Amino acid sequence: MKSYSPTVPALLLTLMLGPACSSSTTAPSATSADAPEPGEEQIVEQGIEGEPAAQIDREAKGGEPPAPAAAAEKRTEPGAGAMPEKFTGIYTVLKAATAGKEPGNMAYNQHPEPTVALRWFGRYGEEAQVRVFALRALGLYPIPENVAVLEAVAMDDKEPVEVRAGALRGLGRNDLEQTAMSKIKEFIFATAAGDDLVLAAAATDAMHGMPTARPLLLEFTTNPKTPAVLKAAAERALGPQVE
Repeated sequence: MKSYSPTVPALLLTLMLGPACSSSTTAPSATSADAPEPGEEQIVEQGIEGEPAAQIDREAKGGEPPAPAAAAEKRTEPGAGAMPEKFTGIYTVLKAATAGKEPGNMAYNQHPEPTVALRWFGRYGEEAQVRVFALRALGLYPIPENVAVLEAVAMDDKEPVEVRAGALRGLGRNDLEQTAMSKIKEFIFATAAGDDLVLAAAATDAMHGMPTARPLLLEFTTNPKTPAVLKAAAERALGPQVE
């Protein structure tokens, strides 16, 4: 991307060296009949690519990511190989997902071990589309185990581009302004200014709600040399929260 916007590298340097913005408030926990099973986290969904979905207001949420489940509640996760039969319900949800009709966390919570299943599909799913939606859905549950999977896939240049883009958008559903997220935040800024437009657009989508990303997003929307796909992503990222 450096070829179309000579001001972006200096802008990126300024943004990435500046202090991360964070607040001391914590996100509200899930309640009522829609609460996830023990060991799972439930949050409001963030819209991606202009989809009609609820989104996280990072400035209001702030705080550190939820602590992982207690050791007694941790489950042994299956490795690569045949899909575990208990994940069939999650697979059905992922298979039916589309960009215009993406499932929320309540759809996944109706099935056993939703985040374990989503991590498995994100890592080992045989179909790219299923992996993409599994990775995006992991962002609905901002726990360290999920962030680790998303980070690994997003940064692996051996993975298919569309799968990495799904992981980037999953990361964008986390509070990237936290100090603990500094490495991921730096990667997202660099990817947004990179040469691959698919990854750049996904990284730009991931900047939704990030105060420190606003100058770069405004640069993308106003620079006449910005590619259309990247400009559209920046406009989405600057858009209002949808409840």
